[in-house]
This record gives sequence, C-alpha cells and structure tokens, in this order.
Amino acid sequence: MYIGHRQIHSQINNKGLVILKKKMIGAVRGLDPQGRVVIPKGLREAIEVQKGDFLEVFTDGRRIVCRKHQPGCVFCGSISGVSDMHGVQVCRRCAKEMSRLGALKVPEAT
Repeated sequence: MYIGHRQIHSQINNKGLVILKKKMIGAVRGLDPQGRVVIPKGLREAIEVQKGDFLEVFTDGRRIVCRKHQPGCVFCGSISGVSDMHGVQVCRRCAKEMSRLGALKVPEAT
C-alpha cells in the first residue's frame, strides 16, 4: 500500500479488508448494479454507526467521503444548543455572536 511517497506494509484479509498494525483502516468493495456499496461491520463500528443512523456523503476533490452525520453548528461544530435557523444548524453561542455583529436577531430564551 502506498500513502504519499512512503510504502506502508499491510495485508488484505480474505474479506477484502485492509489491515494495518491490526487496525482496520479501509476496505475494497464493489458496487452492485444499483450503485450501492456495503460498509463492512468493522468500519461501521469504528465510527459508531448503527442501524437507523444517517451518514453524510460528499466529495473532496476526487474522493467520496462518508461519515456519521452529527447535527452540529455550521460555524463551530458544537452539538449543544443547536437550532435550525433558515435551514442552517447554528448553536446559541454563534447565533449570539452573529447578533452582536448585527448579522442576526436572536430571540430570547424561554
């Protein structure tokens, strides 16, 4: 396996999972005819994804990135005190800062 310009010794087990120092870091999977891919159980466990959870899927250059969705503040990433403001998740702290800058009027907490 190559990462950057350095060769990393790894092995691929009989299920197509890449093992590096006994830690699963990736997998090789084919797409089915509908374009779906199964995420191996070990990878799901590594990012604590369970049945019913949502995943974010997006591109980063020529890569497809898949990660567990966490409804956090779009500005700071906080998941505490987050509310929807015009379709965007914003925490109370960032909303207050935006209000202070005159960008947003924040209703008082009830």
